[in-house]
Amino acid sequence: KLDDPMGAFLMWRHHNTQLDLTSSQCSPFSKSKRIDARNSTKSYVAKTDRSARDAEKEERQERDKIRQEEAAAANSRHEQIMETHRADPENSRQNRKAEREDRKAEMEENHRGFDKQMELDRSEARQRHEQMMLLITSMVQKKQ
Repeated sequence: KLDDPMGAFLMWRHHNTQLDLTSSQCSPFSKSKRIDARNSTKSYVAKTDRSARDAEKEERQERDKIRQEEAAAANSRHEQIMETHRADPENSRQNRKAEREDRKAEMEENHRGFDKQMELDRSEARQRHEQMMLLITSMVQKKQ
């Protein structure tokens, strides 16, 4: 109960409420003892707040460390790629040219597939339209 901040707060509140009630009446406790009790409760709450802040700080530091490690890994990969490009620039140019040609061929293939799908959709829409028109004309003829 004392480990979680809410439990500590409720105990502190309950304790302070009791102190306020006893202070409004004639309390058997001296004023200095009430102040000491209040201060000890406040220090306990401050300690739990401090531990929560420390835990959050550790989590933040851990996340930052992970981010830095990931960034360092990405930088090392980038540096390695750049080093291979510097070592053999002609081969790098050929590789980039081959990659561009592959992307261009892939885009053309995707475009052809898209065109085929669009033509199929249009023909289906035409058929649905024709069927709907036939249905409408048959309904109009029945009505007359």
